[in-house]
Amino acid sequence: MNLFWAALVVAAVSAVATTAMLLVRRRAPKGSYFEDGDRAAGVFGVLATGFAVLLGFVVFLAFESFEPRAAAPSASHGSSRSSSRRRN
Repeated sequence: MNLFWAALVVAAVSAVATTAMLLVRRRAPKGSYFEDGDRAAGVFGVLATGFAVLLGFVVFLAFESFEPRAAAPSASHGSSRSSSRRRN
């Protein structure tokens, strides 16, 4: 993907998100929609912890499935090694 198109997509998504936030903010009542901020903070804390654990598992699985090419030779390299030993 071209760097120009990537920057264009990021700018477009940012513009749409900003517009949506301003529209929602304009329709909000004077004080707020919510009365109890402590309860919301607890809910967001639980959600953040869940996402952090999920991200940790994703990173762990990514490193588990990673094998450098030097450490994991293909089947053809393994067979050539055994045949070279037989010749000597």
